[in-house]
Amino acid sequence: LLDFGAWVNCVDSLGLTPLWYAVAGSHLESVQKLLAAKADTEIFDDNGKGLLHQACLNDTGSIAGLLIDYGANIEATNSAGNTPLHVACSRNSRECARWLLMRGADRTKVNKSSQTP
Repeated sequence: LLDFGAWVNCVDSLGLTPLWYAVAGSHLESVQKLLAAKADTEIFDDNGKGLLHQACLNDTGSIAGLLIDYGANIEATNSAGNTPLHVACSRNSRECARWLLMRGADRTKVNKSSQTP
């Protein structure tokens, strides 16, 4: 669809984009194509969960790495105050945590429950 001019950042009734669903479904090739087409990396669901949060929930470090490379905010917080690093640590997503830490994620940031990653 992108080859035929589809808008890469079109939103559905929930305010989510094709990139959101590609990340949620762990579809690496689709994520790559959407990011190359300049898809917005700052998309959040109604709980404040961003694309990096979702990649860490799914333990898809390769997607997390791509999102970081394309400018996703590594310090974004969801409604509980959790950063992607909080999510990676709580899910034992080692590869995601490694990507986040290599790129400078704050390991001392506290969430709303005063917990660090």
